[in-house]
Amino acid sequence: MTSAKDSASKPAQGALRDATDYPEVHPGRAGQNQRHPQTIVFLHGGNVGNWSWDPQVLAFGDFNVLTLHLPAFGARFEETWEGLESAADDVAALIADEVSEGGVHLVGISLGGVIALHVAARHPELVDSVLITGTPVTGASTAARTFHRMQLKLIGSEWYWRFQAGAYGMVDDERELFAEHGVKLKAENMRAIMNDLDPGDCLKTSELTGVQSWR
Repeated sequence: MTSAKDSASKPAQGALRDATDYPEVHPGRAGQNQRHPQTIVFLHGGNVGNWSWDPQVLAFGDFNVLTLHLPAFGARFEETWEGLESAADDVAALIADEVSEGGVHLVGISLGGVIALHVAARHPELVDSVLITGTPVTGASTAARTFHRMQLKLIGSEWYWRFQAGAYGMVDDERELFAEHGVKLKAENMRAIMNDLDPGDCLKTSELTGVQSWR
């Protein structure tokens, strides 16, 4: 597991140089009346790395920010995906390591949103609020599942990732990072993630007690 403390010694926020070395820890600027800034934890989607949150890191400088490398992505692309619950426990362990007091605000997109829900359900003492978007909580249609698995045959091709970056409207730096990161992803990990997400119903609403949540 990548140490968040080790990542703090890497290039400062905004330094988009490599798809696997973007820092995980971004200390906030504590104001006169805020000795301990609140912490926001950003969890990235299923085809990007933690570098994709760079604009948000720059925008939320008054908060402590964690942009974690999820298992099988970014600096951890060599790792094997062990499932949503394992990923949630992994995120929770990193939060517990880095946050000494108070709960965090979890923000997740796509896969990161699903993991955020699992973190909140399994470790509610660590979480004050959850904000998710683009999160496939209801599962994928049969056509979508078939299309996703067809894409697995192209996952190691740089041209595929560059094409996807263009479709997403990414600018030059983002496009390079997206392609550089994409070709490192392992097809077997992506297949396992799809198997976890495709059925949907990944969490019951009743499992989220005492946590504010917005979609």
